[in-house]
Amino acid sequence: MGWVPENKLLKVKAKRMNDGKWIKGYCFKEQECTYLITGRQYEDIIHSFTHVTEECYDMFSIKAYKIDPGTICLCTGKEYMNGETAYEGDIFESQAGGQLMILRFGTYQAYCPADRTYMDSVGFYAECEGYPDMPIGDLKDYALKAGNIFDNTDLVSIQK
Repeated sequence: MGWVPENKLLKVKAKRMNDGKWIKGYCFKEQECTYLITGRQYEDIIHSFTHVTEECYDMFSIKAYKIDPGTICLCTGKEYMNGETAYEGDIFESQAGGQLMILRFGTYQAYCPADRTYMDSVGFYAECEGYPDMPIGDLKDYALKAGNIFDNTDLVSIQK
């Protein structure tokens, strides 16, 4: 979390700097600040900002809010059983076994049955105490969101 590539817009959720509330949209980095545009993706006009304040850019009445880069959570493009969108940093409960898992993004070891070995994989994965890291698969089949690692630290028992 907290990684923002130069000149790329990524669908994320993050906390606003001015009030700590979660917002969802597309983030980008401009000079030393990280911003989030809510609504549709505005790639064509990303460099057309007209006014800068401490809290946000104002761009043709489209606001880009200054966010805490340490709270950036990538969108998986997947949904939980209840239709809620899944993001990196979510804590979810497996309805198959009741385990709490943390949704992560990065490099993890996945077992390849054809080669009978573990290999590095990159992408979204589930971290669960007592289990090896595993690909998340289709969350709609087995998972419900229980919280996130920022607001529900009481649910987080996995430390890496």
